[in-house]
Amino acid sequence: GEICNRAKDGSLYWVKTSVVPFMDENGKPYQYISIRTDITAQKNIKKIAHIAYHDDLTGLPNRRSLLKRIDEEIFLGKKSGNKFTIIYMNVNRFKYINEGLGHKGGDLFLQEVSKKLKNIDQHINSIYRLNGDEFVYVLPAVDQLDDVTERILNVFKESFILYNYEFHSSVSIGVCIYPDHGETSTNLLKNADIAVYTAKQKKINNVVIYEKNLKGRSVHSLELENKLHEALRRDLFELHYQPKIEILNDNKMVGMEVLLRFNDPELGYIPPDRFIPFAEECGLISKIG
Repeated sequence: GEICNRAKDGSLYWVKTSVVPFMDENGKPYQYISIRTDITAQKNIKKIAHIAYHDDLTGLPNRRSLLKRIDEEIFLGKKSGNKFTIIYMNVNRFKYINEGLGHKGGDLFLQEVSKKLKNIDQHINSIYRLNGDEFVYVLPAVDQLDDVTERILNVFKESFILYNYEFHSSVSIGVCIYPDHGETSTNLLKNADIAVYTAKQKKINNVVIYEKNLKGRSVHSLELENKLHEALRRDLFELHYQPKIEILNDNKMVGMEVLLRFNDPELGYIPPDRFIPFAEECGLISKIG
């Protein structure tokens, strides 16, 4: 068997021990020899490989592992003609959880989410942490899509308890099916990301299956959305009052027009025709007023 020992310098090393019997003329063992082989290097390689393919915070397989899995599923799909599904999950409002509970609380929340997701993983090691608050479920059986997404949504219908504080969260889900929505890992993840972005715009705990006419998020859109949220929190929007003058009535002021303006500390002045339509698209316009 394999045994872990401690050397004189305090370091640990692994040995694999095999016992070989010597038989007499009657077939009975009269002597044993123990053969020990140092396998520390092999153990270290396994440990390094595990670290390389798993997320340090949650213990889930990471992005590198996910890309490898998708490529394997594509290879099998080309040979068999079978389909598989990418279920892309984005935890809503994680930023506020992180701000409210601190980074340690945010990490504990993500660990709790990971545990609950692992409990519904019927296919074993099919749930991956992509990055931050994003997770992916690789589902080999397309016909189980409705059942799996329902179980994921149910995870977020239950409350989370951290630091004796009970709160609720929600999730947006984007779905992409091979080969209908992509034939490479890059395209599948990109299109699943577009689908989840669309789900976030609609309502909480929503599922969207990718379609070609869906528009994805860009870096500029994400930055602007973050800025709008920040402006709401910090009360950065400004109201400018423009008088209405009747020229034919001795330039008499007959009223005031209220104009909404937005000066971001980093981006500077952002014109209304840019941020107002985007605020409407994101569902923030009612909060802005």
